[in-house]
Amino acid sequence: MHVTAMTPLTLRETLAFVAPALSTRRRVLEVGCGDGSLAGQLAAQAHDVVAIDTRLRDTPRSPRVRFEETDLLRFTSEQPFDAVVAVTVLHHLTPLDANVARLRELLVPGGVLVVDDFDLAAPDETTARWYYDTQDLLAVAGRFPAEAVHGAPSEPPLERWHHEHEHHDEPLHTGAAMLTALRDGGFEVSQVTRGPYLFRYLARGAIEAHDNTVSGERVAEHLLTVEQRRLDEHSLQPVGLRILAHRR
Repeated sequence: MHVTAMTPLTLRETLAFVAPALSTRRRVLEVGCGDGSLAGQLAAQAHDVVAIDTRLRDTPRSPRVRFEETDLLRFTSEQPFDAVVAVTVLHHLTPLDANVARLRELLVPGGVLVVDDFDLAAPDETTARWYYDTQDLLAVAGRFPAEAVHGAPSEPPLERWHHEHEHHDEPLHTGAAMLTALRDGGFEVSQVTRGPYLFRYLARGAIEAHDNTVSGERVAEHLLTVEQRRLDEHSLQPVGLRILAHRR
């Protein structure tokens, strides 16, 4: 579940977490920048931003950001960064230890790593069922691309979740694995927050499947509200994982 294209709602939610974490840190690297929208927003807030991705999209990008099409292990910089931002990308980086080591090398001592991701191991049966029931309903209503639906409604929800996230060549990393790699790799983890995440994928589908962006955004807002309410009621498990870590 690598959500690279941000909806306006997802961008606002991510920026609300990332911007305060960066504070006045000037030089910022975004790893896995996707459509470049977050990098553009950070540059507009007076950060000096370099953004990398293995595949840069052919979409309008901020001229204030230096974009490079490369992966993390091949990326080089003459100067270290004050902060590194990784949104829905750390769970993909393989080998994890080598990539964490590279993240540390790219930071100044005390530099901050801001991770906005999800925990593959977080959903229980009830959480997976809510996610897929909602996805299936949106698809039937024409609010989610049929080709993006994973599995069949008859498949048990947790099995469907695991099948959707199977990557045979490069398995995805769980939240526990990411935290362990950071702590073992020279980072001091200062904050771990768990919260809503499933709305991001559902909301992107809702907007992509409908020409009316305003209508799609209303669906997205509702999905976030429902997921957050169910988390508050403890009827769903939080899938979102946000980490602040500093280079030791």
